[in-house]
Order: sequence, then structure tokens, then C-alpha cells
Amino acid sequence: MTDRKNFMNEYECGKMDDAEFHACVERALGGALPFGEFKAAWNDIFLDPIHDTVRVAESLLAGGHVKLGILSNNNPMHWLAIKPVVPLVTEFEHIFLSHEIGYKKPDAGAFLHALETMSVDPARTIFVDDLAENITAATRVGMKTIHATNPKAVRDGFAAHGIKI
Repeated sequence: MTDRKNFMNEYECGKMDDAEFHACVERALGGALPFGEFKAAWNDIFLDPIHDTVRVAESLLAGGHVKLGILSNNNPMHWLAIKPVVPLVTEFEHIFLSHEIGYKKPDAGAFLHALETMSVDPARTIFVDDLAENITAATRVGMKTIHATNPKAVRDGFAAHGIKI
């Protein structure tokens, strides 16, 4: 299990390419898996987007009153697969993908990289995520947070921080 976690982390932090990752998966499975089949299965995790949360993001983008960014634990195959499902993600000015920046949430380095690149004060920044460990990590670097347990929690969280959607 540790080996799987290690190569997954390396892939998501940009330390190996798709072919190397595929080879690691084949070794972990103990057999060959054609790349096309592997890629289709690997990207089969994407369901329909959470439309209400997408509308919140659209509203924030349209308002133009706040800086917006995406900080995502991601990998090249998933990023290419998610863009057609949620094309809105390409409209963000600031996109920080773990496989490009070399850090994954909840590592403080991921948050600090995004904050520094965007030139924003953590105390004036709201971080939204569905995982409690990432919310805790963002709080540790001084960010305000919204735990996205469901679309209502996202809307209520912004309202609680004084942001009208």
C-alpha cells in the first residue's frame, strides 16, 4: 500500500509522467493493461458537476470583485478529462495544480505557493474544499475556510463571510 501511495503522490506532484505512472499501476496490478484502457478507467471517476456550486463560481467570476483561483490535487490525465466536463475551470485566472506546482494539499507549501503567486493576504482569503484535512491545513496558514460538504454549505459559507452570491 505504501508503494501505491508513493507513486500516486509522485504522479500528482509532477514527478513522473503518464507513461511512468501507467507502468507503476501495471506493476501494482501484476499484469499488463493497455494504456488506452487504463486511461479510460482512470478518468472514469468524473460524474456530472455539482451544478449549484458551479453557479456559485460563475457568479463570483462574473462579479469581478474578488480574485479567484483553483488549488487542486490533480494529475495531467485528470486535468485534461475534467476541462470538458466543467469548462468553467479554464476561466479562472489563477490555476494551481499539484502536478504543476509540486505540492499537494494539505501540504502548507501548496497554500503558500498560491497565496504568494496571487499576492493575497491569507487573512483576507477564503478557501473552499470538501476535505476536512485541507480545511484544517488552510486554517493553519491563516486562511478563512468553507467546508464544502454540500452546495448549501458553500452558499451559506460565503454568506457568513459577507460575500453575496
